[in-house]
Amino acid sequence: MPVEQFHFKQFSLRQDRSPLKVGTDGVLLGAWVRVTEGETAIDIGAGCGVISLMLAQRGCSPVTALEIDSGAVEDTQENVANSPWDVQVLQADFAQWLPTRKYDLVISNPPFYNEHLRSPSASRAMARHGEGLTVTSLIRKAPQLLSSEGRLALVTPVNRREEVEMESALAGLSPTRLTQVITAPGKAPRRLLWEISVRPAPCVKETLLIGSEEYKSLVSSFYLKLS
Repeated sequence: MPVEQFHFKQFSLRQDRSPLKVGTDGVLLGAWVRVTEGETAIDIGAGCGVISLMLAQRGCSPVTALEIDSGAVEDTQENVANSPWDVQVLQADFAQWLPTRKYDLVISNPPFYNEHLRSPSASRAMARHGEGLTVTSLIRKAPQLLSSEGRLALVTPVNRREEVEMESALAGLSPTRLTQVITAPGKAPRRLLWEISVRPAPCVKETLLIGSEEYKSLVSSFYLKLS
């Protein structure tokens, strides 16, 4: 049986052992988030390592990929070994993991299908439904992870906006960038991209249309082909 791979311009991803595959949300988040070369970053719930390797390509160093699923960890380790970058891969349950350092950027494409039917696959259910890793747990733990100038970057459905804003306030964090993602002209937004910062600042609010020139500019360094 052929190995399932997803090819980008500068790296390829094996993903057949990962519960969830490479998707638009993760790639968009990895391309959209602000990055400063040399800043430290950790990708929570890294899956097969797509965001981790995108951050490494963009100049973050060091990058850590944290993932609980053993199959996804194997994929990430192989993908990192076959890439030009050195990404540390950790297998751990985020709920139990104790950080040993602070990060300039904490990023996650977290599970958020809590209201849907559970998948019959235990690993896929964990990846999709947030059992162990949730939007709330990420925000509440972020102050332990972030440096004095640090940011937490997330993608969520639009119906989690009030939850994210409330949890951020309780954690002493401030949303400083919020982009609503629209899949087609005239459609309602389906996703929100967040940067939530330790240091308060006015929130910059934007709208991004999938397929627009702005979108193509964001992802052009990664996708081999853009429709």
